[in-house]
Amino acid sequence: MVTVWVLSIYLSVSAAQGITYGEEVKNSSTDYPSVVSIWSSQNGGYSKDFICTGTLITSRIVLTAAHCISSNGDGTLHVGFGANRLDQVSNFVDVSASWRHPRFSLSLLVNDVGLLLLEKSINQVSPLSISSKSAITSAIKKSKGKYEAVGWGVDQNRQEATFLKRVAIDDQTGAVSKVKKWNNTVWIAAGKFNKRERIYAGTCSGDSGGPLYALSGSNRVLIGITSWGAKNCELEFRPYSLG
Repeated sequence: MVTVWVLSIYLSVSAAQGITYGEEVKNSSTDYPSVVSIWSSQNGGYSKDFICTGTLITSRIVLTAAHCISSNGDGTLHVGFGANRLDQVSNFVDVSASWRHPRFSLSLLVNDVGLLLLEKSINQVSPLSISSKSAITSAIKKSKGKYEAVGWGVDQNRQEATFLKRVAIDDQTGAVSKVKKWNNTVWIAAGKFNKRERIYAGTCSGDSGGPLYALSGSNRVLIGITSWGAKNCELEFRPYSLG
């Protein structure tokens, strides 16, 4: 399995936050049906707290970030789907098992890939299958450096999401070629800097585990997932890792 997950480097880092300077998707249940929300409840309680974003890749498996699983502790995970607003999610499926990449490091946030096995299938939503390595490589090439990140996280003002957000970002791999310990074989750098307003668009809490797409015409190909970023989300690019 080949995936890509978002990282951001520089001095201070934290689990990825919400889309900054993005666009709200008012009809996400039809436009991005496979993008799901991940929730946690503690001690068997009925109250659920939103923690991450994920992608339904089969009717019973969700792709997300490994740190979303680790941060849950002893709580129960749930996957929400089928709603256009985060505050109106009512369809939940419990997670019966989880898997983290065997080489995942919580301190370094490398190999930050996880899978959730659902107690029952979500048949109301069409999954977005993971492509082969060659198909992903081809999609990245055809996209000409144009990517899209999607998530339910907070925005640049730390406001909780009502609607799913998406943001168009560009390949910035050339900008990080001299960054210490940068490895082009496992990471892709992507982001967008608006020179006029001097603002940085990209992923920023709650986007963790969400999809990164390569855009080729009207087609979206899943090439990775959001992992982590700068605490203030104010970077020109986020590194995305291939694994």
